[in-house]
Amino acid sequence: MGRQSPRISLTESGRLDVPVDHLDPLVRRNPNVKYFISEDEDFILKFNDLMKLAGQIFSVGK
Repeated sequence: MGRQSPRISLTESGRLDVPVDHLDPLVRRNPNVKYFISEDEDFILKFNDLMKLAGQIFSVGK
């Protein structure tokens, strides 16, 4: 007898082997979209510089 995993999360896992059939299709990731991971080390290290650049682009604080 196979063991069923609990469906306690309403968000999609980052793992590809976790079923998503219980999730509303509107909250599932689109396989044709390239997503970035905000917890990625490179992103974290560049975060302050990226925020400065965003401020310049959108004239924040002017």
